[in-house]
Amino acid sequence: MNNYKTSSNYKGNNPRPQKDKPGPKFSNYEGKFICHKCKSDVPKARYWKDTMDLTWMCDCKYISKVNLNAKGY
Repeated sequence: MNNYKTSSNYKGNNPRPQKDKPGPKFSNYEGKFICHKCKSDVPKARYWKDTMDLTWMCDCKYISKVNLNAKGY
């Protein structure tokens, strides 16, 4: 008899099944955002889902941040 395994019990070198990777933790938004430091216009911002922050970076590499988590009322 040969030493080959049958297909029913062959495990082989198949990679493990891939788990679903979570999507990005931010969403991109286009608009007109003003840098808090140098007052230049920035065309895009990111909304971070876990912290509820809106951030954008100008050409001078300054990062502006606004928290959109409303508390009170």
